[in-house]
Amino acid sequence: MEFTMLTTSQLFKKKYKRLIANFFSGDQPPIPLFVFGEQRSGTNMMMRIFNRCPSVECYDENDDEAFDNYVLREVSVIDKLIKKSKFKTVAFKPICDSQNAHNLLNTFTNAKAFWIFRHYYDVVNSSLRNFHDHRSYLHDMLYDKNKAGWRVENVTEENMDMVRYFHKKNIDDASSRALIWYLRNSLYFQQNLETNKRVLLVRYEELVNFPLKNCNLVFNYIETKLKKKYTDQVFKTSINKNKAPLIEKEIEILCKKLLSRLDNSLENQKPMISNMDH
Repeated sequence: MEFTMLTTSQLFKKKYKRLIANFFSGDQPPIPLFVFGEQRSGTNMMMRIFNRCPSVECYDENDDEAFDNYVLREVSVIDKLIKKSKFKTVAFKPICDSQNAHNLLNTFTNAKAFWIFRHYYDVVNSSLRNFHDHRSYLHDMLYDKNKAGWRVENVTEENMDMVRYFHKKNIDDASSRALIWYLRNSLYFQQNLETNKRVLLVRYEELVNFPLKNCNLVFNYIETKLKKKYTDQVFKTSINKNKAPLIEKEIEILCKKLLSRLDNSLENQKPMISNMDH
């Protein structure tokens, strides 16, 4: 996957936003915000919403100030970006570092985070349209760990055995991508993030079906006022856009159980959200 840096237009908007922020900066230090999750799960959409808010500075994964080949730069670099910011909140989208969410939150003790998840059918379909040869990612995890890079970081032995088992079964691209969805979203529970009050779980489908209601929850969480115009580009047309992909039965069962577990965690989180509103 070739690293694509910010466009000229994106750089201009970023510099302009910083210029404006200089006139409205307060005395309080910025709050770091990390947007975790898995590829094709709505993290880009959330960052676009934040980018429309003048009090949030955004670093997408293709911003080479904060990222190197989609991976978050050293802690010292990120710390410097946060400290020099004139914004209330500094948002990063380190989804290739989702396996390090626990460590990042321990390092940046005043940070908050989101974990976004989306139904695996739509993630698989979206991934198959945009990328190719997902089975090769499993091969790299098993036989070329340097090439696999972040994909193999903090993967449990049990999950590596699972990768080995399904790779030997010669599963196709759709099933390989569904397995990757399972591995990446398993990291939420592997790191006990469901018990971390600084991590807010967000389901993509809820966000796009009821953008004002759910974006209001998101903005309450970062203690920032939501304006309707921030959500003007949120659409639900990508839900069930294509028919369900054909996924190997054993992997389908794994994904279905994990999706149910994520939904249950979302339900358990509601009392905390209710307390935030008061």
